[in-house]
Amino acid sequence: MADVRRQRRAYSTRRHADPTEIRHRAVLNPFEVGSRSFDILQKDLGALGRARLVDIIHAFDLNPGNEDIDWMSDAQLRHFICVAVRAQSLYRR
Repeated sequence: MADVRRQRRAYSTRRHADPTEIRHRAVLNPFEVGSRSFDILQKDLGALGRARLVDIIHAFDLNPGNEDIDWMSDAQLRHFICVAVRAQSLYRR
């Protein structure tokens, strides 16, 4: 269990990385995919590992409140991304 906690903490260090560098690591733009279909966004996110999901959250500022996401499972991170994209898309209209 301690190994899992250590592994999850390692991802939180990315908060301090250069935003341009993170955006280059993000493998998909959730707003672009979500604008076509949220079902496709969910499926695409399902193919990604934890590190890529965290990269997307940071690259597209999907956690503006800087909430702790280290405890979330991969499924929860995918849901977090979908909800954030949907909310920000509605706010931008």
